[in-house]
Amino acid sequence: YQKPNATNLHTHGPHVGGRVPGDNVFRQANPGELLDYEYDILSNHMPGTFWYHPHIHGSTALQVGQGAAGMLIIDDPEDYEIPDQIKDMEQIQLVFQHMDLDILRDASMISGDDVTDWRTKNFEITNKTTDLTNLMLVNMQFLPKLTMTAGKWYRWRMVVSSIRAALGFISQSGNCEFKLLAKDGMYINDAPRDVEAVLLASGNRADVAVRCNEPGMEKIDTTFVDLLCRIT
Repeated sequence: YQKPNATNLHTHGPHVGGRVPGDNVFRQANPGELLDYEYDILSNHMPGTFWYHPHIHGSTALQVGQGAAGMLIIDDPEDYEIPDQIKDMEQIQLVFQHMDLDILRDASMISGDDVTDWRTKNFEITNKTTDLTNLMLVNMQFLPKLTMTAGKWYRWRMVVSSIRAALGFISQSGNCEFKLLAKDGMYINDAPRDVEAVLLASGNRADVAVRCNEPGMEKIDTTFVDLLCRIT
């Protein structure tokens, strides 16, 4: 781990150039500096769900592991050949962010990070919600809630922003249905495909149609597995 106070921007999925001012991972912004990026998206580019994150070699894990990432969407053109039911489906955008605070402490200590300074400030005691140090956030929220209308289909656009964890989830009660539409920014040939569970590895994206049929509270637990094969 190194260069904790330097950063840049890197995209996943879009077909863009790697020359400045495009997606050049060797650019570096130090404290007080700014970088401008320009991306030329061609008119025939595949629509889909993509994402971006910092990519300075040596500090990627520290910065992405603390939530520095976001979703990019290239919208479907009006004349794109997908069913109107999918095109008009209300969207919910979900970024799953894996937080392993023990890894962040090690990365901070080794890199000499003086911004977050996990070395001398015991960050666990600042958390009033949970004492977990290995957890998954959704849009930077712990145990978030979504409000959906029973019987209505929604398009969940999902990104897993994680440096080492994969996740999966099902409808705990069986009340909700999942239909896979797209994986990693590309519509699948047999969409909408019935799936019992949503499975996503680190960096994966998925678009899934979700419908919950009966009113009430639906609990969805995520199971995630890191590279040490620990199941949480």
